[in-house]
Amino acid sequence: MAIDMLGQIPDRETVRLMTRGWLGTPYMELFGPGMARSVGIPEEEFTALLNLPEEEMWRQWERQLDTARMPSVAERVREFNQAGIRWSCLQNSNAGVSAKPIPNDHLAGIVHQHPDKLIGFAGVDPRKGTSAVREVERSINELGLKGVCLAPFQFHARPSDRLYYPIYAKCVELNVPVWINTGIHWAIDCPIEIQRPIYLDEVAIDFPELKIIAGHGGWPWINEMVAIAWKHRNIYIETSATRPKHIGTPDSGWETLIYFGNRTIQDKVVFGSEWTVLGMPIADVIAEVRALPLREEVKEKWLYHNAASLLDIK
Repeated sequence: MAIDMLGQIPDRETVRLMTRGWLGTPYMELFGPGMARSVGIPEEEFTALLNLPEEEMWRQWERQLDTARMPSVAERVREFNQAGIRWSCLQNSNAGVSAKPIPNDHLAGIVHQHPDKLIGFAGVDPRKGTSAVREVERSINELGLKGVCLAPFQFHARPSDRLYYPIYAKCVELNVPVWINTGIHWAIDCPIEIQRPIYLDEVAIDFPELKIIAGHGGWPWINEMVAIAWKHRNIYIETSATRPKHIGTPDSGWETLIYFGNRTIQDKVVFGSEWTVLGMPIADVIAEVRALPLREEVKEKWLYHNAASLLDIK
């Protein structure tokens, strides 16, 4: 059994809005082929678009999306059940990527179709100040979402920037976790160091009651990430967007996570897939986790028990 802390259900509107924010960045080339496979579009059809002028590429990509036979939410949930997923956390992570972000209401509409299987994390733009804080409160109290996600590279501000502090304070008040994109990003107009794990240290000091999920695991600063998670009881490391087999591969830079994740921080690592950008079935991602060089009881913690504790799932 597993909890996927960064699952996705790529319906047509979500994929359209998400990939629109990838235009002009390496994200389209890096993750577009996987996204295409995940929605039933042959990879070769997508990759044929990459050399086209940007707007022509977008027009043809939209045509592919319009004609693709995408599985329904119910079909995706059946896939999750077959893979042993008990809960899948869907995240609205493009609040600052494009002029038209994915509405939290759209995410909530998907979650409410299967409230016994799906959990939603709201996306907010902290640059909107008080209205962003109100959106957090509305998303939790009215829409029934269970957390907030932030991607600092979208806002050109380190997670320790005071820009985020009203949102952190509201999350503490509402007792919901915040997922923070940590580690490498591919935005060419923003310094890579803006998402270094070291900045979460200050956040955890100022908000010791805030449940912090370091999304994507913090690579290439894994030593730093592990040290901070070891230090702070309220910081968890989430593993999405990297194939687990690469996390377990020597010389990949993830060795410290495997070593200490099997020992001192075994209760601080949570599984996330983001299987859509990997372009592989969620069942295959879980199989790669089970093949990692970890003790069997630790695998169960990474896959389920740590996230259940984090989310207060009984």
